Amino acid sequence: MEEATKAVIKVVVALHPAFTILQSAFEYYDRVKYSKARCRSLLQRAERILRTIGELMKENRCSSSAHDLERLRRNFKCIQQTIKTHSHMSFLKSLLRLDDINTALDEGHRYLDDCLTCFQVTRACINTLHTYLSSAIDSHERRFAEKSAKLPRRYRIYQETMC
Repeated sequence: MEEATKAVIKVVVALHPAFTILQSAFEYYDRVKYSKARCRSLLQRAERILRTIGELMKENRCSSSAHDLERLRRNFKCIQQTIKTHSHMSFLKSLLRLDDINTALDEGHRYLDDCLTCFQVTRACINTLHTYLSSAIDSHERRFAEKSAKLPRRYRIYQETMC
């Protein structure tokens, strides 16, 4: 789980229950034997959605009613159950139930779409947020490059060899 998501959750305390559920789903993911890539994709998307909702809530740009937060928690709980079920299956059983696994993972993506819908998050809103975050990261990297250019040559060489 990314540190950026953890930082957002510390600021937006209302998302902590969904974050806890997502953390336990990541723990179950380690024991998944088949369709691991699809499970990872589902969990990474859930993490991105949680981070996006947290950023938007921090800026008061999306709804944050108790009903919406409960719906988010329920949807994340269903995703956790899906990953938990797959983690307890043996490899052979997973092969035999491949269609059921694919259906459950597709249903998980629909749960995530429902989360975006209930918080009224649109694609344009997500793109605006990511543009803002990437420009902030770019400016930070630019300031770092300017500061490192002022360092003596031996420190720059050391820094280049360490990266």
